[in-house]
Amino acid sequence: MIYIAAPFWAEDAKTRNYRRRKTIEYSERLFNKGLLFYSPLLYSAHFKDKKTSERYWVQHGLKMVDACTSMRVLCLEGWDTSEGVKGEIARAEKRGIPVEHITRHVRLSFHGSRSLSLAQCKPAIEQILEKHLPDVVVTHGEPEGACGYVRQICKKQGIPLKLHHLQHWRLAGQFHWRSKVVLEDSEWAVFLHDGASAGTAGELDLAKKMGVPFSYFELRGGKLVETKNENDDPQDFMLDLLEDIREKSVTKAVRTSAEYQRFRKAVLDRDGHKCMICGVTEKLCVHHIIPFSKSNALALDPGNGQTLCEEHHNLMHGKLR
Repeated sequence: MIYIAAPFWAEDAKTRNYRRRKTIEYSERLFNKGLLFYSPLLYSAHFKDKKTSERYWVQHGLKMVDACTSMRVLCLEGWDTSEGVKGEIARAEKRGIPVEHITRHVRLSFHGSRSLSLAQCKPAIEQILEKHLPDVVVTHGEPEGACGYVRQICKKQGIPLKLHHLQHWRLAGQFHWRSKVVLEDSEWAVFLHDGASAGTAGELDLAKKMGVPFSYFELRGGKLVETKNENDDPQDFMLDLLEDIREKSVTKAVRTSAEYQRFRKAVLDRDGHKCMICGVTEKLCVHHIIPFSKSNALALDPGNGQTLCEEHHNLMHGKLR
């Protein structure tokens, strides 16, 4: 089990909210990978209105360090002066628990307008690549525009690429679906915007909604200038890692696609055509363990499906008969 250490306390609420948000985002990435973890900020947020002494939480955190097999330190600004983080690291080292410092983002996604030129994009792309030193760059599959320039520069620098193309079976809303998958596949998003493209502006809004950190460059005076980043949004994110919206995003086109039917058959065959809770063999449903609304990438992965009867499927979604 991984212990996630991160600084929290600061005088201003904006800094505290930012630190909690970053810890929640990192926790969700571990969750989506199926890794076990413990995060004090994620846990204690539920008790922030209770009158609990600081000493209690210090002791609680140290005991949880003892229970974990590794520690990851989120090197957010202020981590090296945080007494809490120092104490957690010291405890881990004393117990022989390996400590890993998370200092950079290794998967960057680039999003941009087709109207931009290579001369306009190149300085911003090279600036971001030098800053983050990514292991992988994720882009849309278009052969032209900002994404095309990103791929050209990455090939010259020897940076591995991951491309996402349109999935035609999704029919309506293909670009939206692909944008979600690209953002899910990255740890930091970069937007190169001509200031007018509705597509790039929509992707930026989507990144904010999904909680993906970002850098935003807008065309001003013929040059791309960084004008926004993740620090511009101080809101305190809700703890909704398992929020289940009854898969409203699953359109009729997806439900009736050949790909979805193959996914459904694979889950039913694996589970022996019976409810995994009560064993009933009639009125069966295929339930997404991680909701469709949370991960398009896992929408058709049989490992993310579970056979349930209609009654237990409704209970999973909070619908009582």
